[in-house]
Amino acid sequence: MQENRFDRELALKHLTPDIQARIGKCIRQGILDFYTRHAAEVNSGVMSKRSKSSLINDYIIDNILTEFENDPRVHPFPKNGSYRLSIDNGAIIIRMKKLNKKGQSSNIPTQEALNFLEQ
Repeated sequence: MQENRFDRELALKHLTPDIQARIGKCIRQGILDFYTRHAAEVNSGVMSKRSKSSLINDYIIDNILTEFENDPRVHPFPKNGSYRLSIDNGAIIIRMKKLNKKGQSSNIPTQEALNFLEQ
């Protein structure tokens, strides 16, 4: 069985400030891309929250794929309908999740979600 426990020191060793900044840039740019391209739909109320979340995620992933395309340390890969980032040949794997205002994700209680909560 794979160990899923979170180790902060290990994560920070591999998730360098440069990589953190680049991921943050991709997230901010993805949100900006969404609002730049879909302001009319958002303002008219025609777009559901689900559609909005899905499109923002797609823009973020597109930015991540471009940003890390030639970076040998960071490998984005699809898994179970979402993308992960493998850093330093899988030393750490990042799965990005939308969080609510309290910083919590909303999950169907799958084994993966339960493992995430146990970290």
